[in-house]
Amino acid sequence: MLYHMNIFNIRRYIKVIKFLPLIFLLAIRGFSEGEPPLSDSVVYISVTSQQYDYYSPWEKGPVRQVNVCGAVLEGGRIVTASAHLADHQLIEVQKHGGMKKFPARVLAKDYRTGLALLTVDDREFFTTLKPVKLVLSHKIVGEEAVAARWDSQGNFKEYSAKCFSTVMERQSPEIYDANSLALVHHMTTGMDTGGYGEPVFIKGELAGITLRVNDKTNSLQVCSSLMIKKMHDDISDGKYEGLPFFSILYAPVESDVNLREFLGLTDGLEGMYVMEISPLSSGSGIIKSGDVILGIDGEDLNDRGLIKSGRYVNLDFRAILFLNHSVGSTITMKVIRNRKPLEISFRLLPFPDNDFTVPQISSDTQPFYIIFGGLLFQELSRGYMRPWASDTGSPGITRLHIFIQKSLASDQSGTRRIVILNRVMPSSANSGYEDKKNLILKAVNGKKVSGISDLKKLITGSREEFIKFDFTGGSSIVIKRVDAIKSGPDILRKYNIDVQSYP
Repeated sequence: MLYHMNIFNIRRYIKVIKFLPLIFLLAIRGFSEGEPPLSDSVVYISVTSQQYDYYSPWEKGPVRQVNVCGAVLEGGRIVTASAHLADHQLIEVQKHGGMKKFPARVLAKDYRTGLALLTVDDREFFTTLKPVKLVLSHKIVGEEAVAARWDSQGNFKEYSAKCFSTVMERQSPEIYDANSLALVHHMTTGMDTGGYGEPVFIKGELAGITLRVNDKTNSLQVCSSLMIKKMHDDISDGKYEGLPFFSILYAPVESDVNLREFLGLTDGLEGMYVMEISPLSSGSGIIKSGDVILGIDGEDLNDRGLIKSGRYVNLDFRAILFLNHSVGSTITMKVIRNRKPLEISFRLLPFPDNDFTVPQISSDTQPFYIIFGGLLFQELSRGYMRPWASDTGSPGITRLHIFIQKSLASDQSGTRRIVILNRVMPSSANSGYEDKKNLILKAVNGKKVSGISDLKKLITGSREEFIKFDFTGGSSIVIKRVDAIKSGPDILRKYNIDVQSYP
């Protein structure tokens, strides 16, 4: 009896063994058709950078190196966070499991969105890498996510995250313009450090790129994949134009019954009351002060400038401009003007970085400066302000902070730049003025100054015996022109300055 049972079992096992190859093939097929591991889409990026020294603008600061992450996109591109690429000298990338470093180059770097696109000319790099698919919706609140990163030793880690809010907000603390907004997901996370371009995935698809982590609140800021798609599409023609520029000062009118009636906001109409529009803005000369913007591209707005319905409901109105439009495209707005409905259209313009009185972005370029008689003048920039941001005890710095805020609010005409006296480099030509610094230059010999190039013309074109520099706050410096010219070569030699920089 026992013998027959063994025979029976053997026959049963033989039948199972006959099907093992098929079972094995099905398992292999199922694995190959499944989602690839996240490590196949996440790359390691090493950035070597050297920032200009804004206190001594002819020099550069120390060489720094930072390691960041990125995600592979279609077309041989890599998306990462832009902030860590500022003033870069060398960018190298590695893929998971590989020791070889490949030189990469920047295709686009946008400090406003917080994103950058890289590529690697050696196509060998992209073999075995899997381009990510993008989450093409901003409605991910409540979704479980994974933030992924790995280091140069090949240690790959995944951190859980969960989205609790999605808003349009300013990305970079270096840029103060209220119009520099990006679509951002706020997530809870277990990461204690980060914000270095770690890709964030939902069900294997890229939801965004991390920009910063707050270890005190365990929150993660993630720039949405919709912004990534926008950037990726923008660069498709080989030129990145960035976000459109639309700058208005507006006020809510929801609680002012008389104002609503005065403006003609009847029958439940809502909108933004335009107080002022920047002369450099898209729509300048078309949108008027006193207009009420009711809707954009057929989407109605409420009194707070939020989208009332449609795809981007409850987001800031700039979501329509930034996600649906590109520089050069035409946008349509429904407005109330003089109590009458009106439809207007205009072409979207790029951010006028080179026209702002105080340039919004100063990374990647050398500061403009000129030295005359040991007086170091340069154009005011964000880079100059950055090291002194916490030095509120200095009267000069406080004055510069106040001036910046006023210039952002009122002077975007593009007609002038702010020239400051950085400091005085002591010499016999400037004796008695050695303690002067951080002063805003108003005029030279009574003539207003509109930039470093203008200052150079006023100095070199003068034949006066003395040159008088007037600053805001009432202070002045007077030096003898001939003495300042004679001292020039010695000052440049003493401070090891080869050349001066002006546009």
